Amino acid sequence: MFNIAKQLSLTSKYLLVGSLMVALMLAGACGSDDEAAPAATTETKEAPKIEAPAAATATVYGEAPMLADLVISGSLPPVEERLPETPMVITTFDSVGEYGGEIRRAYKGSHLSCNFGRPIREGLVRPDNEGGTIIMAVAKSVEPNSDGTVWTVTLRGGMHWSDGEPFTADDFVFQAERVENEELTTSKPLWYEIKGSGNPATVAKVDAETITYTFAKPNYTWKEALLVMDADCGRPNGGHRVPYAPKHYLKDFIPGYGKDAATLNAAAEAEGFDDWRGLYLRENTDIEGANKPTMRMCVLDSGITGERIICNRNPYFYAVDQAGNQLPYIDRWIFDKVEDKAALNLKAISGEIDFQSRHIDLQNLSMYREHEEKGGFVTYLYPSLEENDAALAMNITVEGPKREYFASADFRHALSYAIDRDAINDIAFLGLGVARNLMPKPDNMYYPGPELEYKYMELDVAKSNEILDTLMPDKDSDGYRLMSNGERMSIDIWNNESFAPFPEIAEMIINNWKAVGIHGVNKANMKEARLLAVKENTDDILLYHHISSGMPYSYPDKIAPVMDGTSNTSMRANGWWYASGGERGIAPTDPLVIELQENWKTAATLPDAERAKAGQRFYSILAEEQYFINIIAHSPATQGTNIVSKGLGNVPEKAANSWPHRTPSTAFPEQFYWKDASRR
Repeated sequence: MFNIAKQLSLTSKYLLVGSLMVALMLAGACGSDDEAAPAATTETKEAPKIEAPAAATATVYGEAPMLADLVISGSLPPVEERLPETPMVITTFDSVGEYGGEIRRAYKGSHLSCNFGRPIREGLVRPDNEGGTIIMAVAKSVEPNSDGTVWTVTLRGGMHWSDGEPFTADDFVFQAERVENEELTTSKPLWYEIKGSGNPATVAKVDAETITYTFAKPNYTWKEALLVMDADCGRPNGGHRVPYAPKHYLKDFIPGYGKDAATLNAAAEAEGFDDWRGLYLRENTDIEGANKPTMRMCVLDSGITGERIICNRNPYFYAVDQAGNQLPYIDRWIFDKVEDKAALNLKAISGEIDFQSRHIDLQNLSMYREHEEKGGFVTYLYPSLEENDAALAMNITVEGPKREYFASADFRHALSYAIDRDAINDIAFLGLGVARNLMPKPDNMYYPGPELEYKYMELDVAKSNEILDTLMPDKDSDGYRLMSNGERMSIDIWNNESFAPFPEIAEMIINNWKAVGIHGVNKANMKEARLLAVKENTDDILLYHHISSGMPYSYPDKIAPVMDGTSNTSMRANGWWYASGGERGIAPTDPLVIELQENWKTAATLPDAERAKAGQRFYSILAEEQYFINIIAHSPATQGTNIVSKGLGNVPEKAANSWPHRTPSTAFPEQFYWKDASRR
């Protein structure tokens, strides 16, 4: 959750978001410590609160020389006309920057995806640098009524899409109408409806700059849901994640705006789609629709595939620095395709990457540090805010005789006691992580208490054996325990080489379990085989990071049994059942899984104090039951090892790191600039 009282005074030193008022900023009036949240009560932690500096208008704005030239030539309106009436203000970390230059990154795979979507983030709101406060971005304000049933979004006034067309409430109503259309959007985004809640939004235009979202029941977590509902990484249907879309552009791909279905179907078939819906969805996918206007700080010059992808500055970007200079400072971002991770890391240590954490492995930290001087870069570490960097998700509904044991909390406790987390931390995470349960940090309103933080986490082989001797006392000739049907208990640990060395971690866990008579199999890097196992519900355990960044009611995918997907591999079949209304999956029989589903379904309707208690209960169930056996948390392994060119300015040494926070957007790349004049 957000807005931790003790963080606000720190955050205000670095980041001010609101309307530009140069005189007030010079006086230090905006974002002051006086705006910190009230102290938490003894029962609950404080709910989110948004900083709202006073509004005013600058009289003179600065702009990039390349844009000034276009203004002089008559190809572009003056900067005062391109910026909104109340621009977002991003106070730089170190100093007002200089315009020009490019930032080089590298990507691997078939397309750009999150390598672009995370640093070049877009959304109504965003997290601050430390991750504890929600701040306004595209929106000027997002405010609820007294009972959480109506949320009002106010825009900044006079905003424009990247092609110069007005950005207004009509774009929000258009998007809502498309989301309501079952032909286009069967899975609704969280800004529209919390899955299974039966509480969809009614979206209405008040005026050109104001939109309301009305719910039949309270929806107190809506602003938090907006944080997760950014433009994401260009996945299918990704364009529906934000509550707005460029009506002036997309109306040409949908019936009812001057073209009939037959005409649109013919155009779609020429592009390889069955009908107009496929073409529309492509064009509304943020980075796949190559010509789709954006609100991001830069605009892709082509699609998301190719040897080199370029994102050029958006001349209509809505943010400025504290001196009134339109951001970004950087002219363009370059993404070069590489063959594999080894080639990407070679570019990194050779000084050919300017700012990147994706595919930069913590395990290679000593190598990076050794090459810093020669490569002209430094290595920053951003520890994760997530509930874990590595955890075992037990498939409690696995098909076959193992289900009897996997569904037992005692069995899961025994497995947990047998794991040597200190050794794993030292070897796989360089000693930079923490062995703790799946729960948010103590400053989160849903933190369930210190008594659960390390429960079942200590290495206790004797305790593990004591539990297992009760559950499955018989062993085979090799010393491995037997199930009630006489077969050996052998557990598959599915994993992939990813943000952490999961295959090596799996091997260490298997060796730990051998000491208590549990046989394990390391199913590493077997993607196709795992997909088949998932389909047949025979996958035992997934070793990965299973997280929600302390936002279980806005980002439930991996830890709550409520989604129609494969992310939550512990209670996946129960999630399928819940999301489909009982049409598929497996009905839960574990009363605590049922409680988790009901908890998640109703939490958004609860005022802050009651929701805090619900969230604490949610996490206490996860900690006690060990559906996810946490291994290590809060290391920089997951996209927290950053290569930063020494010549690049305003790059913070620390930034909130998590998937919903879209690291590294929390470093605010809009205000990066080249201190090295040769790079401008």
